[in-house]
Amino acid sequence: RREARAMERERRRRHSRTVRRGPACVLPRNLNNGCQDDQNFWTHPWDDPNPRTLRALCVDACAAVLRETTRLPPAMDPALVDETMDRCALDVRILAACLAAGATKLRLRDFASVPRQPLTAAWRCWQAGHPACVGVPRPPPTRSTPIPAAMVETVDGILQLRVDGWTKLFGAADTLETVALECGETGEDDESHGHLRETLAELCGTRALRKMALGFFERVTDDDLRPLWGGGGEGNGNGEGEKAPLVSSSRANRGGGAFVIPVEIPPPVTATTPPALTRLDLSHLPRVTDAAVRSVLVECQTLTRLRLEFLPVTDACIADWRVALRNLAWLEVKSCPRVRFAYPDVDWSRPPDKLRTLRIQPGGAPENWGYSADRDMRVSARHLHQLSFAKKSAIAHLCLGCEFASPEGENKRLGVGGNVGGYRSETVWDLREAPLRGVTHLELYRARQIIWPRRLARWTDCLESLVVETAEDGLIHRLAGVATLRRLVVCDCSAMGVDEFVAIGKLTTLTELRCGGIGEGLAPFAGDVKAAIGRGLVEAHFHSCVEYPVEESLFD
Repeated sequence: RREARAMERERRRRHSRTVRRGPACVLPRNLNNGCQDDQNFWTHPWDDPNPRTLRALCVDACAAVLRETTRLPPAMDPALVDETMDRCALDVRILAACLAAGATKLRLRDFASVPRQPLTAAWRCWQAGHPACVGVPRPPPTRSTPIPAAMVETVDGILQLRVDGWTKLFGAADTLETVALECGETGEDDESHGHLRETLAELCGTRALRKMALGFFERVTDDDLRPLWGGGGEGNGNGEGEKAPLVSSSRANRGGGAFVIPVEIPPPVTATTPPALTRLDLSHLPRVTDAAVRSVLVECQTLTRLRLEFLPVTDACIADWRVALRNLAWLEVKSCPRVRFAYPDVDWSRPPDKLRTLRIQPGGAPENWGYSADRDMRVSARHLHQLSFAKKSAIAHLCLGCEFASPEGENKRLGVGGNVGGYRSETVWDLREAPLRGVTHLELYRARQIIWPRRLARWTDCLESLVVETAEDGLIHRLAGVATLRRLVVCDCSAMGVDEFVAIGKLTTLTELRCGGIGEGLAPFAGDVKAAIGRGLVEAHFHSCVEYPVEESLFD
């Protein structure tokens, strides 16, 4: 038996010299669809075409043991803490440990599930001066995460954990800079709604919070968002408060009623607002009204970036936009069909002084993203044309994916809709007579409603980036001679001819080129286009499927 064991050890020693050392083998990825192969063939990680980095393996390992770990080391990189927290199922204890370790980014994809997760590791309750802790030494801070006092209660003389006080964790999170709260599969009830109200109140009292996103909550009302503007402003506007909801003065939102006085700026309030909040994203909140958005814009003086998605708001929230958006440098409105950017609420000839980026319905039609057509936004081309007459405009990034249509409720006049009579068309944006001075980045998705200038080199002298859904009306040939153009994105080239596709090679100033919808007829010429542009082309992508630009994330 001793000889048999010695022979087995020698055999294993000889075998270990002939194989490459490395971690355990993994299943291969199918290069066609990104899924695992149906056949159970194993491959070594060194042969994996998409190997994982050491950091990704470290994050997975930390996330796997986090539910049994009592405390994170204080010297741990905050970025590593953020990634680890994002990969594990958060419970109250893990959340407290990560916030105590200096986490800076937090995304709760299922807000209601956090207090319902079972605590797998022990959390020792200790409170100074409590009868149950007399003679019991304090747990060493190097061995366990201190439990907040708000989460401790006495039941029958025994000190126990009180999970309902977990929202107090956010009030002490002085390092938390980015927070995203979403409603997931668990859904909403009275308990989770109360926790959300407490969480928003605690977060708005912190000093480091700079970015916040709130989405997919059907119960959130204006009253829940009051901490964002310090509790003052226009009132809740939900039919239950003291003040009536705001009414837009634009005919596009009134449907031909009596004239309504434009909304005035509310007086300042004494309550404090989040001191460092610079960006706010509101998405899929069906009970949020114009009053909440208006109050945030007016009262939150540090806010410079705002994104509104799938909200039942109107032009009233941005009425007199030169004043209401006086602090904003970046605004995005998507799938808010009642926001029409119509006159007199929005005077395109007098844009806000600091607004540099304006994005209306990015990505084009809602059908491109799997939503119904009733979520589409419509803006009058006649109103938008006034932007070219602005004496002073800071808008450098302009994205228009909305449909050009006449505002509902306005009187039909001779010439509206393309007829003769001296009025400009509501449905066609004629860029030949609308030079966009100062616009360096332009995104246009409804190309069939746009008339391009014959030569864009005479139309602009500062255009650096152009994104179009389709290249209509010989656009590529019209771009010849634009010396400042550095980036070109064509989302769908399926309708483009070979001659026009090859003409992209004449744009020798390009450093980035992205083309989607490349079919079999255009694919053989992709190499010729790259070679024609020359060495200046740093990045080039040609995709067979239609590809739209990726939206900027809150965590970028």
